[in-house]
Amino acid sequence: MLRAHTSTKSAIRTAAAQVKPPVKLYSTEGRYATALYTVAAGQQKLADAEKDMKVIKKLLETNKDFKGFVNSPLVNRIEKRKIMSEVLSKISVGPLTTNLFDTLAENNRLSMTDNVVKSFEELMTAHKGEIVGKVTTAAAMDPSTEQEVKKVLQSFLKKDQTMQIETAVDPTIGGGMIVQVGDKYIDMSVATKKRKLDELLEMPV
Repeated sequence: MLRAHTSTKSAIRTAAAQVKPPVKLYSTEGRYATALYTVAAGQQKLADAEKDMKVIKKLLETNKDFKGFVNSPLVNRIEKRKIMSEVLSKISVGPLTTNLFDTLAENNRLSMTDNVVKSFEELMTAHKGEIVGKVTTAAAMDPSTEQEVKKVLQSFLKKDQTMQIETAVDPTIGGGMIVQVGDKYIDMSVATKKRKLDELLEMPV
């Protein structure tokens, strides 16, 4: 997914092929982040890539013009690619990170920047032996329920792993919860149960 000069493509493929990402990310932005992770790990430049992505994250958080630029549908793809190249040059990110965002710009996907950064953070968290447990409920959990959920999530951990737990509220799920631990996804929401029941009732007898 990352672009490269012909003379270095073979070396990059070899380095990436030797690396297994710590978690599988199935989203489009996850695949871009995984491409950066595998190439950087294969070249022993993960620390550099992580530093670059932190710089870009900070730029998104502190510079409204930059955030507006990457998300704008009004700037054409060619112009976006040119401007992004200039921005990355000014903030002095490395060639692998520059290559990633050049690919995003070329594919007209710079609007994914924020989620690509988050996906890369997730990969690095797992790389360091930390697992992110995400719990989505229809309403905020009370303290006792949250503690029980955290206790259950701990059972997913392997030896020497630690867990960061993130909670989110989404009223549209109707009740129950959606749990994601690494690449494991468990949907126990009322909305999904209702949809499955509806599909069952619509089946011909």
